[in-house]
Amino acid sequence: MTILSVQASENQLQDDRQVQSSLESSDDATLFSGVRAVIVEDEGVIQLQLKKSLHKLGMKVVGTAINGEEGVGICLNERPEIIFMDINMPGQINGLEAARRILAEYRACIIILTAYTEYEEEARKLGACGYVVKPVDAMMLRYQLRKAFVKFQARQSMSAQSLESTRLSGNQSDP
Repeated sequence: MTILSVQASENQLQDDRQVQSSLESSDDATLFSGVRAVIVEDEGVIQLQLKKSLHKLGMKVVGTAINGEEGVGICLNERPEIIFMDINMPGQINGLEAARRILAEYRACIIILTAYTEYEEEARKLGACGYVVKPVDAMMLRYQLRKAFVKFQARQSMSAQSLESTRLSGNQSDP
């Protein structure tokens, strides 16, 4: 095992601990109140179920799309904090490519919602915060959503701390 993979494993372990701690201490009303979401899903029934579940959690669904291209456009325009992204949809690009394009422009909590298990590793590598295999019930969706959003917040916090540390070390001068 290389130094980089050991370091990556240690970072993942620290990330998992932060997520677990936050999951135990947060309640949904506080965590999701006013959070903006976009749903990119070609199945109308699933879109409606998601909308209903997200509204119950206090989230605001600011857009829906039925294909990857439309999803990218809505997400880049609305810049939601959370994006639910199906993988297999009609159109020129699938959900993984749509997620890549969105993440190239800004950081968002992308949760892959799909019937396929074989894309989980690719989704994780591109930066998705969650991976949910359909069909999913409301309780499991809520758990996976909380887990993904807390992971996203932990990443944002670590990124901000890293930027601050870099800024501070750049301001120090040798005596």
